[in-house]
Amino acid sequence: MPTQLLTVNAITKGFVANQPPIVKNISFSVYTGEIFALLGPSGCGKTTTLRLIAGFEKADTGTISMAARALDDSNIHVPPESRGIGFVFQDYALFPHKNVLENVAFGLRKVSKKKRQERAFEVLEMVGLTNLHSRLPHHLSGGEQQRVALARAIIARPKLLLLDEPFSSLDPGLRQSTREEVRSLLKAEGISAVLVTHAQEEALSFAERLGVMKEGTLEQIGTPERVYRHPQTAYVADFLGQTNFIHAHIKDGIAETPFGRVKVEGADSGNALLSIRPECLQMITPDSQGNTKSGRVVGQAFKGHDFTYQVEVDGQQYFIQTDYRCPFQIGDTVLLKAESAVAVTPDPA
Repeated sequence: MPTQLLTVNAITKGFVANQPPIVKNISFSVYTGEIFALLGPSGCGKTTTLRLIAGFEKADTGTISMAARALDDSNIHVPPESRGIGFVFQDYALFPHKNVLENVAFGLRKVSKKKRQERAFEVLEMVGLTNLHSRLPHHLSGGEQQRVALARAIIARPKLLLLDEPFSSLDPGLRQSTREEVRSLLKAEGISAVLVTHAQEEALSFAERLGVMKEGTLEQIGTPERVYRHPQTAYVADFLGQTNFIHAHIKDGIAETPFGRVKVEGADSGNALLSIRPECLQMITPDSQGNTKSGRVVGQAFKGHDFTYQVEVDGQQYFIQTDYRCPFQIGDTVLLKAESAVAVTPDPA
């Protein structure tokens, strides 16, 4: 069994009296060597949660501990520099007047200048920037600045690394390659990490587990595959990617839908809101099967390796994801067939 490194238990944090708190009774754990993501829209409390873990803010209630050591509770608040936690800021926060080597070495204190430089060159080699050690930050690309910030954060060998939207300012192509490089480095060094992001693809591809946040609370925690394929609420289903919502009646785990009978996960009977991912819908020709209502293709978006179609059935439009070989065009009449559906808790009215 993996061991827990970080434990966040029922933390709450507000900044304005008589106003709802920004973070509301959040609990989660991060295991040794694990990459965990907090995913949610702007203003949901994810960065505040990260700052509470780092020690930049003190929780109003709840506890934070790391490796069985209390960092924050009603009586204790360990300062950031004493927590053994590294932090990579969204804007990297590099010193403009210091070169790469000096910026990285700044992250290591209480050792001789010689040892700081030796360790700085060691981590610069890890991130592939040894040959740029004498450059100033404004002479670096965005990806290079990001790696300098990462090197500075890991130079002191932290047990935990906190990443606050670290890839958001990079171009899409560079964002993906840098993300892969950072992930490989974290796994190679065995460093646990908490990533904060609003980008679904980033969280799904970077983290081993993630928590989806909404208005200061955690809606669901699990592996990326589990949370994406088995959302518990309509909010999680919608935030993790495009989906089709359908109201249906369920009996013995089977729902009657405009696409015929569909097996449902999460409910055995009664009325329910179903989430059906676009890739779980198929388009077939009308003469192949005659027991579902026909629809008309009203939209088509080509994305190189796949298509996203919109099909209208009884005045409602549904999204369907197919591969690039799909033959249907706008205006075609088709039947839809659902492979599976998940019953989710509707959003509050």
